[in-house]
Formats: sequence, structure tokens, C-alpha cells
Amino acid sequence: MIVRWGKLVTALAVSMMAVGFAAGPAAAYEVIETTGPIEEISLGDDLSCQVKYVNDVDLEFYPPDTTPGDCATILATGGNLYAPEFESHGRTATWGLDSYYTFTPISQTGVTGTGTAADPYRVTTVVEAAGSDLLISETTSYVAGSNTYRIDTSVTNRGGSQVSVNLYHAGDCYASGSDIGFGFTRTEVGSAGCSQTAQNSPAARTIQMAPLSATSRYFEAKYNEVWERIATQSPFPNTCRCGEHIDNGVGLSWSFSLLPFSGSTVRSLAVAFTESTPPPPGADTDGDALPDRWETGNGASGDYENLAPLGADPNRKDVFVHLDYMDGCKPPAGWEKPAIQVFAQHGIALHVDSGSDSINADGQPWGSRSRAGAIPKQDNIDLWGPFDALKDTNFVPSNRRRAFHYAALVNEFDHGDGGLARNIPEADFLFSACSVPPWLKIGLKRYVTAVFVHELGHNLGLRHGGNEDMNGKPNYYGIMNYYWTYRGGVGETPNVAEPEYSRSTRPEIDEHHVDERVPQVLPVAWNCPGSKPEEIEYELGRGTSTIDWDCDGIRGEPSYGTNLNSKFGPGETVIKGFNDWAPGVMKFNGGGVLGNFDLPERPSTPVSHELTIEEFATAQKARERSRREARKQLVVETGRHRLKAGGPVTLRLRVTTEAKGKRVRGARIKLRGATPIGRNPKTTDRHGSITLKLRPKRRGDVQIFATRHGFTRGGLVLTVHHGAKHTKAPGPKKSG
Repeated sequence: MIVRWGKLVTALAVSMMAVGFAAGPAAAYEVIETTGPIEEISLGDDLSCQVKYVNDVDLEFYPPDTTPGDCATILATGGNLYAPEFESHGRTATWGLDSYYTFTPISQTGVTGTGTAADPYRVTTVVEAAGSDLLISETTSYVAGSNTYRIDTSVTNRGGSQVSVNLYHAGDCYASGSDIGFGFTRTEVGSAGCSQTAQNSPAARTIQMAPLSATSRYFEAKYNEVWERIATQSPFPNTCRCGEHIDNGVGLSWSFSLLPFSGSTVRSLAVAFTESTPPPPGADTDGDALPDRWETGNGASGDYENLAPLGADPNRKDVFVHLDYMDGCKPPAGWEKPAIQVFAQHGIALHVDSGSDSINADGQPWGSRSRAGAIPKQDNIDLWGPFDALKDTNFVPSNRRRAFHYAALVNEFDHGDGGLARNIPEADFLFSACSVPPWLKIGLKRYVTAVFVHELGHNLGLRHGGNEDMNGKPNYYGIMNYYWTYRGGVGETPNVAEPEYSRSTRPEIDEHHVDERVPQVLPVAWNCPGSKPEEIEYELGRGTSTIDWDCDGIRGEPSYGTNLNSKFGPGETVIKGFNDWAPGVMKFNGGGVLGNFDLPERPSTPVSHELTIEEFATAQKARERSRREARKQLVVETGRHRLKAGGPVTLRLRVTTEAKGKRVRGARIKLRGATPIGRNPKTTDRHGSITLKLRPKRRGDVQIFATRHGFTRGGLVLTVHHGAKHTKAPGPKKSG
């Protein structure tokens, strides 16, 4: 039975130990040791933790002299609670957890990495929740010199049934040598913490837990209330006893379900410790190009030096955008919410001020904090001088230029319409979205959000191919690719759901070794050139499918050489996917403008080509033609893909259309590379099916074609396996 002590009892236990009473064996743990400011991060092999901060005599979690301490990852599933074996640590005050099972340690690495941003110090700990089929792998990483460390917890279901999980990370605070303190929250990102001042004002030493994964909930209260809430196996309530001076604790929780047979998910958070003294002028803890001094609100020169009241946090990346709009072009209410959510899912707070009623990253209207709004309407904006003049209306007087991107929603500009970033990366862009033509088939709100996120991506250093200008890559699935900029709508899959950047690097495509027999992970946008280069055929759906790379109506052909990217020009042979969210990809300094104490000169930069409304209209109409053609394109399917040469084969075929898989009756079947055996039906039956008996020839593969009046011919290729060639051994010579 696990014994749980309160804090007064643990003090008595220390006295008993001093006169000869022994505590239980200490948990095994690894220590990330650095020069500071976080000098030690101790990580138990049971998912417990403890921290030592520079110049502090006491450790940062209770008990202040015990490693590991009352800081841990805890999990609830199936009515059972799993936690570290706190009692083996020597001292603990986790009695509020009541009954629980202890994690079973599986493995723990030593400290790896060099402590740089590209290669942080890391320790990975693996445990299992015995009897639940859940495996937990947790990686803690730290960049030397930072006030923050990161925790990534992966939970995998190895069982055969779906399970529901509540995951917690919590600690009993002992910040800056005191067991008593106040609480504070950052509701715009869902973080909470312990501080020596109420709501951390004025700024003091803190222990802050900030989510880096969506759907988290926070809780700050008396330490035993935090453990008791976890004991109920319920999500945290998003509450804070911020104004009370109490013996406090803090934590985050996530609720999710895991599919059977290796269903898994990862939840991440950052644990931050801040100082009461202002940071040096150039310090930038979170790497968002906004100095910590600006993000803590210590400046008085204007909004750019006083970002804390606007929701900035020195321990989490922030992106600020000031959006003005011409009279008659005010964006629809709520357009910014999907964009904010996309950035929040990656641990970044997006703050878009487009007027007093627009929504900030914390979900609240900007109100009196807003400086953006209407600008004089002009029929056509020349670039970039008149554009710079527009800034004089609201943006320049607000003194935001060192911290905010500037965007203008205009009637029209001399590039045409659509959107345009000033350069890549940059801090300026404009777009025209006063109305959306009926053929676009998406609402104004979706359109404004999509163009805004696309152009902001250019400001952050992203190109139409991610890291390159090759547009329309079939293996680059994100909003920077024109194929996906306006597809679908917010909340829809598998088309671009939220206005989202590419989340992963999809496999490379070598145009000299394309094999139509290899299924591709969908969705894939592939261009089948017609009489015009903008005619587009989309390969959409879920799961995997073979792609008709050469657009000849026949799928499943062997490898061949082709110029897949002919529309982009010669020279490239390998088309590469790209992960826009990979570390170090996005550039947050606006091409040197943001975070700069001395504003640089803004040279007149070349206008890069962007999608115009007219170009998109042409592409949209081409897509409609492609859909109509897809309803006429015949597809031949069979369960076999390899045939033995010479041997009789019975094939069951089905003929459908490209669109929706509709079965086609009366389709005529033709063969190449095989000889029919006996009498075979010539056309498909009412189910679109036909059974053929044939004998593959000795050379070449078997090609099967389907034709029908009013439809486009389709087919497939079956590989013929020839095997080893056998000859009869010579017999003995006859005499005489």
C-alpha cells in the first residue's frame, strides 16, 4: 500500500531520518547539467522531475531538497490512475492523489545533444502503465542559456480496443526559495504558473507551464487541490486562485482517445522560469525576433516596446500583424479565428489587429488596444510608394513598425488582384478581397483567411514550394502551394482544412524513376497538362492510390522517364516535399525589419509573381472541366498485378469511372500482349464486371483497355513474370 504524507508529516519524517530512520530507495534519474540559467533538470525513470535554477539554494519544486521532487507526468485511463512512485523519493506531499498505480520503468537514455538550438540537450524516458496496454515515451530537451525547457510526451495504445486518456503534467511550486506564492495565467495560449506577485505584476520569478499542443486545460490552486483534481481523473478546470497568497501548485491536462493497434499521439509543453530583473536589451528567449524587454512591457516608446498588454510572452513565439482596410473592404467578422488557431497548434500566438472588434490571440476583442482600421479608398495602388503612404494613416502613428507586420486589404493594385508580399521574407503585404466572384465557391471569410495566411507565409520566409519557388509540387501539401490555397474550407479534410502550412515532408518524387505501380499517399494534386498549362486534374481522397503520372488514362505502368515538372522549366529531376513547421524554417524578423532598434531602409524590391483573381478563375474553370472529364474517364481494376508467362489465366475485371467509382455497363475490352482462350464476353455486364481467360505471351507485359461510346479510354498494365528458362538435357548418343 502506498503511504501519502502531508507537508507537516514530511517535516517529521526528516527529523526521524536524522535519528536513524531510513527512507525508501531513491528513484533512478538522469540530470541535464548546464551553466544556466537552468543549471540542473533531474528526470526520474518514473516520469518525475526536479529543477535547480541559477543562484537559488533551494530546488524549484517541493520538497526543495529532494531529487526528483513533486513534479511529474501522470496519466488516467480506464478508471485507473498512473503516477511516479513518489514515496521512493524520500519526501513527498502528494497525498491528495489517493490510490494510484506506479509507472513501470522501461528505459531511460543518458543526456544527448550539445545544448544548441539545433541540437538541444535531451533525455528520453520510456514507461508503461501496466494493465492498460499504454506505452509512454517522454523526451525532455533544453537549450543552454534559456529560461525554458520543453517536454514532449508520446502515448501509444498497444491494445486492440480504443481507449480514452487524461494526461497531466503538474508540480508543487517552490519558486525562488518560497513554498508560498500567487498564481497567474496567459489565457491567449492557455498557460498558468506560480509567481511571487499576483498575476505576475510586477514581474517576478515564476514557474510557468505553457502548452505547445492544442486542447490543453490549466489549473493553479493550493498544491493538494491540484493532486486531488488529478485523483478524480477529470480534466483541469481552467481556473486560477491568482490573487491568493497560498502554498500553490500548477499543471496542464489533455484529454484524448487512442485508436487500437498502435494508435498514438504527442502532447507538448514548455516549463519556463523568469527573472524579476528586466532582461538585457537584445535578449530574445523564444526566438521570435521580438526582444524580451519588449515582450515584458518594460518600454515606453510605443506599442512595439510595450507588447505585454497586447498578449506577448517572452517564453513563446508571438507574431503581430496590423491590418488596415479600405472603405468598403472591411473583412467579415471572425475571419482571423482559423488563422489564430493554426498558429496556436504549433505553440505560436498570432495577434491580428484589424479593428477594435477584431479578435486577438486570447480570444478577446482588441477594444481600446486597437490601432488599425479604415484607410482611404483608392481604385488602384501603385507599388510600393503609394502603399507606403497608406501606412501614414494608422500604422506609422501607432509606432508599431519595429514589432508588427503591416498588411493592407485594398480594392485593387497594379499587380492585378489577389495578394502580394513585398519580398521573401518581409514585413509588408497587401491583398484585394473586397468581394469574391461566384465561381470561387467559397465564402468571403474563407477567402480572406486563405489569402492572408498565404501572404503572411511569404513574410515568414515560405515560398510556393516551401523552401523553393517551384509551385504546384504534388508532394507539397500546404497553403503556399497554389493547388491548395483555395481548396475546401475551414475544418474540412482532406483538402486544405484550416489555412495551414505544410506539416510534414512527404516522399521525394524522382521524375526519372516514377513508377505508377507504387501507391501514393493522398491527397495529391497533380497537373495533367492539356491545351493550356493551367488545366489541372486533382487526385483527391483518403488513403492511398496509384497516380496516372503521364496522363494517358492508363494506371499501373512500370517505371519510366518523364518531365513531371515541365511547366516549371528544365533542370530539376527530383521534386521534394517540405515541412514548413520544421525548426529554423520560418523567419520571424520580417527580413530584418522586426525586432530592429534602428529601422532599416526599405529599398524598392522586385515584384514577385503571385496568383491573381483572373489566373485563379482560369484554374477554377479548368478544375471543373477536369471533374467533368473524370466522370467520363474509364478505369480498369483487377485484383492481380503479376501474371505468369505462357500459363492460362482467369481474370476478373471491373470497369468504373474516375469520379465516384461508378460501374460502367457495356464497356468493350481489348488486349495486348495476351491471347484469349475459348469464347470470352466482349463487354462488361450490368455490374461493370467481366471474366476473361487468356494466355500471356512470352515477351512484354499485358495491356488491357476499356472503351465505350461517350467515355474516355482507360486501362492498366499487368507485369508478366517469365521465370527461369528450362531446356531438355541431351541424352546419350545412339550407336551405329
